[in-house]
Amino acid sequence: MLASGDPFGEFSLWPQAIENFLEEAKRHAWTPAVMGASDSGGEVWVEHAGMLAIDIGDEAIINVKDFTLEGRPMANVRQMVNRIKRKGYSTWSKRWSELTAQQQSEFRNLAKKWRYGVAERGFSMSMDRFGTELDSDCLITAAELEGQIKGFLYFVPWSSDRISLDRMMREKNIDPGVTELLIVETVEFAKLNNISHISLNFAAFRSLFERADKISAGPIVRSTRNLIRFFSNWFQVESLYRFNAKFQPEWRTRYVLYPKAKDIVSVAWAALRAEKFIAGFGRPDKRV
Repeated sequence: MLASGDPFGEFSLWPQAIENFLEEAKRHAWTPAVMGASDSGGEVWVEHAGMLAIDIGDEAIINVKDFTLEGRPMANVRQMVNRIKRKGYSTWSKRWSELTAQQQSEFRNLAKKWRYGVAERGFSMSMDRFGTELDSDCLITAAELEGQIKGFLYFVPWSSDRISLDRMMREKNIDPGVTELLIVETVEFAKLNNISHISLNFAAFRSLFERADKISAGPIVRSTRNLIRFFSNWFQVESLYRFNAKFQPEWRTRYVLYPKAKDIVSVAWAALRAEKFIAGFGRPDKRV
């Protein structure tokens, strides 16, 4: 039984929510586990449920008020944004409810088309729906070239003044730099609309890659990095970390929690299936 992230609602009620979760798992003889718990959430799980915790990576969060394209660390992003603007790309940001019915329909079609037959992933960081009436406060940032949409980012509200990236979609063979332009446009929108933080992607094994880049890294760290780099050919682990790091975000550690050491293999298998990295058994999923 796999949960994603921290419990919702009042912090003082988290222990009760965790108790209810554990009781449900026990009733069905399921192994309870959590993906993507924060420091505070992980502490509650460990204290009240005796869970074990593993650091699996970090969430990249842009602090809007501190974000700037100036300075050497942002040179790559600044150059890519300027280059893509010169090619004629433009961007805009709107709440989902501000779009016309025709625009909403177009984005739904593009969201399906731009998956190009690949399974939809993101159990721990994304919603299982897109562009519904329930999501009127979601934010969409689009990039256009000659009046045609070439890519978009879709953000869901996170607290009253924060947003979290739910989807990052673009046309195949698009010019490099469009995604950078979309993120910068979203930050500019956030500055004008009292949004304080923007959560980007989750970067698995971020601290490992960071340690391996240092001259003091030992052979075990480098060998582990190289193994993960090999699997990055399919799972985009390292490339996602490198992309996030370009924006100089704040890094917030995320954890997997599980009951006993012997459960780690089954929990890892369930997590990979939930994220659609491994297909489940039985009939193939026919949903689009």
